[in-house]
Amino acid sequence: MTRHARPQSKAGQQELTASLVAALTRPEFLNQIADAMIDHRAARTAASVAVPGPAAPVLDMTSDGAQTRVGNVSPRPPGRPGAPARPISLHAIRTVAQPPEAPSYALWSVAGDGTWRWSAADVMVPTAPEWESLAAGLVASSPFRSLHITAGLLTSVEAATRFQHDGHDTEWVTIVVDRRLSSHQARRAIGHELAHVADETARVELTASLDTWRSTFTHPHRSAQAEAFAYQAEEWVEPHTRAADLIAASRRHQKQRGPRR
Repeated sequence: MTRHARPQSKAGQQELTASLVAALTRPEFLNQIADAMIDHRAARTAASVAVPGPAAPVLDMTSDGAQTRVGNVSPRPPGRPGAPARPISLHAIRTVAQPPEAPSYALWSVAGDGTWRWSAADVMVPTAPEWESLAAGLVASSPFRSLHITAGLLTSVEAATRFQHDGHDTEWVTIVVDRRLSSHQARRAIGHELAHVADETARVELTASLDTWRSTFTHPHRSAQAEAFAYQAEEWVEPHTRAADLIAASRRHQKQRGPRR
């Protein structure tokens, strides 16, 4: 069943309305409403008072440009003025059990000593296949048995050159490029890293043995000099650059570095 309201007479409704108006206009009732409004306003004012917190970091717009990511700023290596900050990425040479196997798309060449060398450029790295000729020329002119440009996920650098050996004077190079780079960024990064390969090729020529070369590899002064050359090379190295020209430029740069370390 549906519950219906009981009808009321017009006179009864008027009497009820008059009683409500009389009750609402009583002085004590109006005073209670005023007190409640005052208490509510005071509470809101107290809640709106700002509580002091830790000071926000201030961006220094005058030091090497604006630092857009606080806590992720690295020193600018010497070299190309205005270059984006990139940490020095020459690390200790790792010893690995055996050399890597050549991928199916590797380009093979014969070095001056008659040994086979291979170079490869991963298609997952933007513009990498354009550099195959220069990479092949470098590996054929160097003590390194292979040079692989491959894709990876890097956090602090755009690309990194990793020199490795098997403990028996077999050396090889892997260049890892962040797969998230644009074509323009990858192009500059690959040129930079191939300049490192040329620089180390020239450096090996000046040392008594590969063991001596490896022992001085991570000296801070030496790493800074290597980065300086790689940054300069970014401005002119192209995929069609000859390996002999890049190595010759490294030799000239090393002659200007002063005492060998």
